[in-house]
Amino acid sequence: MQARSVSSGAAGSRPWTSCKASPLAQLAPGPLAAQLAIYLGWVRGRLLGATVVAFAFILPSFVMVLALAAAYVKLGGLPWMQACSTGSVRR
Repeated sequence: MQARSVSSGAAGSRPWTSCKASPLAQLAPGPLAAQLAIYLGWVRGRLLGATVVAFAFILPSFVMVLALAAAYVKLGGLPWMQACSTGSVRR
């Protein structure tokens, strides 16, 4: 099976299947999955591909942080909300 896929060009012909992608992504700090995905976006679509993949990874987390910040501002006077940010409960 492996010999057939290698001889047909199914494996090894794509840049992201080479040994270069993972070590290159491990050089920079941060989550490896996001870095590897951004690199693959670069391989597939250069600057536009890397930008689209970066936004796809970063935007959901950013929206969640904005939602939590809005909830904190709106509900900031509640003891449980203060405990979430400080890690302690005031009595």
